[in-house]
Amino acid sequence: MLRRMLVFGGVGFYFTSAMAKGGGTELIEAEISQQGRDIESLKASLAHGAESLEKAPARNADVKELARLKRENQFLQENIGNLQKRIVAGKAEIVRRNGEFEAYKDEYRAFARAQAKDEILETLTTVAGVIYKNVNIREVTPLGMEIRHAEGHKRIPFEDLPEALRERFQFDPKQKEKAIAKESVARNEHEAAVGVASVEEEKKLAAQRQVETETQKEKARLEIAQKQSRISSLEGDIENLNDAIQLEAKKKLSRAGIMQGQISSKRQEIAELQSQISNLQMRL
Repeated sequence: MLRRMLVFGGVGFYFTSAMAKGGGTELIEAEISQQGRDIESLKASLAHGAESLEKAPARNADVKELARLKRENQFLQENIGNLQKRIVAGKAEIVRRNGEFEAYKDEYRAFARAQAKDEILETLTTVAGVIYKNVNIREVTPLGMEIRHAEGHKRIPFEDLPEALRERFQFDPKQKEKAIAKESVARNEHEAAVGVASVEEEKKLAAQRQVETETQKEKARLEIAQKQSRISSLEGDIENLNDAIQLEAKKKLSRAGIMQGQISSKRQEIAELQSQISNLQMRL
């Protein structure tokens, strides 16, 4: 029993020293693995103690021995709990350190890519063998490198960049996936916004057309009313002329012929007005 206590104490001291010295995640993982084996050993001892407890009464158990076994089992239980807590702490430390390292890499990528803006390259040969001359680096993104060259503009995917540039800008496939997903979301949102704008514009145009149509109809109604009023006036003139012709017929110097010409002219005007009214009514 004393040997197991010394072993456990030594393991705990070694793990504490490793954590205090800021060991790498490999050391922490190795320590976690060792502590897992220690837990299994302690569990075996605990099982053995439990078996002894079961057999003790059958052998006219000694009260002192029974109490000792209980204390030992309680001690083993506490040791297992402490080891499990340390394993959890060790795993949390690995996660923290990995997170810090990833954050450092992200900072480096951002710095290296920002520094490359407006950098001039005499030539740039891609993995596919395409050669670009007089290259001006416009932007480096998680998707690749935007350049302006002698013949125009181009975005070269990271996979097609030379190894030296891929290493310099630390291409990360996970970052690329996130960037593609972000672009897709932005594109969908833009298309949705354009769609909404188009619908709103169409509604606006439809409302405008409706107003214009109603305006035209109102204008047509007004013209019809004016022409109908003119027809009524002409018909009154014709009636008056007919009455005047009867009186003129009794005179030696009659103006009946002239009046007949006036009536004919007015009837022609009425016909034209009625035709115009028919056309206007078709617009209503």
